[in-house]
Amino acid sequence: MPVRGFESRKALGLLCYLAAERQPLSRAHLADMFWCDKPEARGLGNLSRVLHNLASLMPGCLATNRRSIQWQGGSRCWLDLDAFDELAGKNEAKQLAEAVDLYRNDFMAGFTIDDCPELEVWLARERQHWRDRMIRILGDLGSYCSRNQDIHRALDYTRRLVRMEPWREEAHRELMRLLARSGQRTAALAHYQSCRQELAQGLGIEPSEETSQLYQRIRQAESASPPHLPVETTPLVDREAELAELSRRLMDPSCRLLTIVGPGGIGKTRVAIKAARECTDSFLDGVYFVELTGVLSSKF
Repeated sequence: MPVRGFESRKALGLLCYLAAERQPLSRAHLADMFWCDKPEARGLGNLSRVLHNLASLMPGCLATNRRSIQWQGGSRCWLDLDAFDELAGKNEAKQLAEAVDLYRNDFMAGFTIDDCPELEVWLARERQHWRDRMIRILGDLGSYCSRNQDIHRALDYTRRLVRMEPWREEAHRELMRLLARSGQRTAALAHYQSCRQELAQGLGIEPSEETSQLYQRIRQAESASPPHLPVETTPLVDREAELAELSRRLMDPSCRLLTIVGPGGIGKTRVAIKAARECTDSFLDGVYFVELTGVLSSKF
């Protein structure tokens, strides 16, 4: 349930500061941070009053003595920072996705106290810290989903990354690639213009040569002829597992050569052609079938 009844914004700010720091903090330090414009004795008195307010709202969540105060929420309180930390530390896609769901906005977004300059510096530092972690996770999840052919989720994570850092040009390129891979080449071309606008407004620069080259490749692929593959005269049945594995391997950037082996007549060529056709959107330079039946030597 939401906690209400804070006597002031400083009471809420103090609670958040203690919860985020998660270590004993001296009363003198806290009084100076939140009441730097007051004499020490006045600041310490204000601190005691605010601590009394917090203790009445959240009994048992603060450990206090004559010198220091420390957050000790434990089982009494659920803290999103702790949950995010734990999930992000697992380094597994499922847990990373749950961590992303927890990040609804920047740390204490919109919160400010005008007469607490040291707190403002701390807030800016903390916001950047959590934001940087979120950005790394979004990049990792986007790459993971892309490798595993979950293009829809890869697009979601990459779009969120672009929204968080619209000047991150490599994220714009990845979004263009994902759109092209999903068959949305027109959208990929349109996003290049959005990238240009963001870079011009935010940094006063034009897209890099790498981004411009990607745009040209997608543009050429958009107007290119259909894939150079034999026509499939009959449907391929019961090969979904093999096709999924071939697709996964073909999407791995480290895969330079993929060989299908097996007895003659089991349909290796048919499976290869079907896999190539399903991956057409992922290869901007085209997909080709080269017949080697008549080749008698392996020397080229």
